[in-house]
Amino acid sequence: MKIDIEGSEFIVLPHMLQTLTLCKDIITSFVIEMHEWAKKSMGSTLTYDELRTMIQKQGCVPSEIVNVDDESFLHDVIVEPNW
Repeated sequence: MKIDIEGSEFIVLPHMLQTLTLCKDIITSFVIEMHEWAKKSMGSTLTYDELRTMIQKQGCVPSEIVNVDDESFLHDVIVEPNW
């Protein structure tokens, strides 16, 4: 699974942890991009290390986390708002 939701990961991840969704029998592995710029506005202090620790404490075999910050397609499209 890929989670690249432009800051909303700080809302979604706690819910996924509470519902034990991040267990290997549900989600084998996931790629996540955590957007540091969104932490303050989302009221979060969550880090990758904290996420890894929380996943280990779920009481199940945890999903594998793959850390990625892939902006390779950031400038693929030129957006012209006045077209």
